[in-house]
Amino acid sequence: MQPKRKVSHYEHDPIEEADKVCNDYINREGITLHFADADRAFYSPSCDTVQVPPPTSYSNLAEYYSTLFHELTHSTGHPNRLNRIKSTSFFGNTEYSKEELVAEVGANMIMSALGIENNAAQKNSIAYLQGWLQALKNDMTMIVSACSKAQKAADYILEHNEECSEKSLSSQISPSGRTGTIV
Repeated sequence: MQPKRKVSHYEHDPIEEADKVCNDYINREGITLHFADADRAFYSPSCDTVQVPPPTSYSNLAEYYSTLFHELTHSTGHPNRLNRIKSTSFFGNTEYSKEELVAEVGANMIMSALGIENNAAQKNSIAYLQGWLQALKNDMTMIVSACSKAQKAADYILEHNEECSEKSLSSQISPSGRTGTIV
């Protein structure tokens, strides 16, 4: 059976690159990353803290990075960064729903840029997005707005990370010398 779409091959190890992007961003911005055994991931703007379950809690690393990049995308909304998160936002309201779309689309953009793909993670993401779109009553203008904000957030996280530029992706090799695609 042939794949329906072309599989990209990267000259870097996608997981090593994801670690580098996360560490670079967290250190550059002074964000606290906390691992908790609780089955809950979130970003706290007041503490500028991301909490996620440890990587061993996930069935695969693609799902872990999908969750981590989702929460890191939320962190770009902090007033000292892209100033997107509103204090009037609370679970279930329109502002919260919009922010969830931004975070999920942004996480997917980052995962794609790094070469991390996984069918289970993609299915989870699609289901998650469908739920928030229904909450917004399938407002198509919101999709366009969320994608624009998600791109800004992804760019902000990937900033100063030359390996994620198209030019660099084809010419970089990870420190371990491994190359590949996570599928």
